Amino acid sequence: MWIFTKNKKAFNYNLVFFLLIPFFFSPSGKSQTSINDLEYLQYLISNQKYQDCLSIIQDLKRQHIHPSIADSLYFLEGLCYFYLENLELSTKALQNIHIHSSLYPTAQLMGIFNSIYLNDSLSVLNKFKVLDDFFSNIQSKELFLLYLLEKQTFYLLYGGIENAYKINVFISNQGNSFVKEISDSLLKVYETTRIKNKNPFIGAILSTFIPGLGKIYAGKKAEGFVAMISNFLYIGSAFELLIKLGPQNAYFITVSTIAGIFYIGNIEGSYFAVIRRKKETYAILHQKLFNVLFIPFRYYLFK
Repeated sequence: MWIFTKNKKAFNYNLVFFLLIPFFFSPSGKSQTSINDLEYLQYLISNQKYQDCLSIIQDLKRQHIHPSIADSLYFLEGLCYFYLENLELSTKALQNIHIHSSLYPTAQLMGIFNSIYLNDSLSVLNKFKVLDDFFSNIQSKELFLLYLLEKQTFYLLYGGIENAYKINVFISNQGNSFVKEISDSLLKVYETTRIKNKNPFIGAILSTFIPGLGKIYAGKKAEGFVAMISNFLYIGSAFELLIKLGPQNAYFITVSTIAGIFYIGNIEGSYFAVIRRKKETYAILHQKLFNVLFIPFRYYLFK
């Protein structure tokens, strides 16, 4: 489920800070027209008319406009795609914002957020390498702490748990109780949701000795007990037929063949049950972490 569906109005009526830079330039001619266009784009976004907003942005980008206004257009374009759930295009638009623009820090934070949500871990790592020094020296302490929360989320999802806890300790010493609570919540979600490092081969081995036990090991108790009962019934029936009718009997051969298929399927199924369970748990963890991360993200960037 898309994480931002219920929060699409969070940014409404508060895009004025995008528009401040253009006012430092001449209020005549194209500059004034661009300012009016930006105000109209703000209106469209506040009313969730994102496609209309994107159409106007494309028209304006074909004109000769001041670079500061171009940065605002790229930001609004990224924001529209963000709300339209097209995070790839959102990130692509945000990447065009100049490093000296006042919108650059916010754009980078949104880009990181998008990339983590899309599971583009390599892109996120590259962003961290480039942006660590930038955010370490940024004047806004809130944006720096939000950057750290994004790094903490990344480590919880992709490994590096020790780094995630180090970030939590650092945030705890910054005197911001709100961000500290978010950081603590991220760790709590991880601890309560994550699946232990279970090995699919162990699941297969367990089901080799006791059919169904591997699925129980994977956390699929109902499937495990069904597999256990069905396998024991077929194996027991085959053994009984072997004693009564002998190994050459067609009925015994049929039942024993079915029992063998169920037994092998039980082993293979247990192996993939562990893998499937880990993927399901990761998806749940991913969604829960972003539900928590979006709280400060919305508060600091979309207020």
